[in-house]
Amino acid sequence: MAADITIQPKSIGHLACSVPGPLHTKVSVKLELPEQQVDVNASARPQTVGSDLNVDLSATVKSLKLKAIPPPIVAILSQNPQLIMECSTGLAVAGLAARLKSTVREDLIQDTFDVPNLAGNWSIPIHPIKVSIAKIPYVLTPRWEGKAILFSLTN
Repeated sequence: MAADITIQPKSIGHLACSVPGPLHTKVSVKLELPEQQVDVNASARPQTVGSDLNVDLSATVKSLKLKAIPPPIVAILSQNPQLIMECSTGLAVAGLAARLKSTVREDLIQDTFDVPNLAGNWSIPIHPIKVSIAKIPYVLTPRWEGKAILFSLTN
């Protein structure tokens, strides 16, 4: 995943960063889907339109965990070393504060994120298929049967 990021120094941040105004940068991280139990609610609604079959699908995932490699703050600093020069005072103060506190804010270094309520809708048209068997033209016409799509062969 790639993103354009704008860092806007606030309050004392203007003193800590030597660049006036917002800092624009790019960052790239790899997103992985760790092994997990996934709760999916899905449905399919078929409709016949002429000789076509349209299947409207919808799905909702209750919650999903994604893992960012490297963690976002590591990616920002390692892929944009100019930030260290432009905000060296701010980073030094942040580093000192982190040492004094002996921890760093978890949300700045976390690599696993919960993504709640993912939802999607898709409409899939399934058209008749024209085939020729022994030079005789046939049509495979789709139809919905319970939980499956079946094709009827006609000429």
